[in-house]
Amino acid sequence: MSTAWYSHFTLDSGLNVLVAPLAVPSVTVALIVKTGSKNEDPAEAGVSHFLEHFVFKGTKKYPSSKEVMRAMDSIGAEHNASTSKEATTYWVKTAASNLSKAVEMIGELVCRPLLPANLLDQEKGTILQEMAMIEDHPMSKIGEKFETLIFGSGSPLGREIIGTKKTISNMKLQQLADYRLRRYRPENCVLVVAGGVKKGDVEKLAEREIGNGQNGYKGEKAKKAKKAGKAKKSGNLSNLSNLSNLSL
Repeated sequence: MSTAWYSHFTLDSGLNVLVAPLAVPSVTVALIVKTGSKNEDPAEAGVSHFLEHFVFKGTKKYPSSKEVMRAMDSIGAEHNASTSKEATTYWVKTAASNLSKAVEMIGELVCRPLLPANLLDQEKGTILQEMAMIEDHPMSKIGEKFETLIFGSGSPLGREIIGTKKTISNMKLQQLADYRLRRYRPENCVLVVAGGVKKGDVEKLAEREIGNGQNGYKGEKAKKAKKAGKAKKSGNLSNLSNLSNLSL
């Protein structure tokens, strides 16, 4: 029987982690949140995509978009994020020697974004502009229209990922914060690391940057383990401590 070329384990927080060691000098770190436009209420259509954009406006350690980009550039990283109807993905690709920084950046974006209130209207403008660009590009629009015809405009799968002009224009900071708390739970996420890495290193970094309990929510698995007297470290992908100032 052949041995699996990858390993899978689950942190006490419930976060699933996949590690695929490869004989290459690079590494890709991706955090997949199992949430997308199909998980949105009609009144908040587009919130998944909006949040995916907005986390790059600054984090606890890198409090501006400029500092986030500078940190990425400091390790020569390629990075991006995307939203579909069923998943939101954040990824960083860099040299394997920069694994620690790559996992940190994912942790900062997903676990510790500031969601600055003063930049909310600016981001609305950016997304409305993106919406207009899609309208002017039939090849980008046809796929969404096809799915609307197949599933129906009343179905979550029939709605456009980007939302509507009305829902984006009316988007509130609290909607972003609440949606994040509901959907960005560790048991609803998968961390994937592939490249020149070792499982043990990834596990330590995942615990430190994503699953070490610093973000308030402990995860259902951790709660149950604690009651049984065997919980280790636990964590969350939701920064509850900043809700009091409404800028998360």
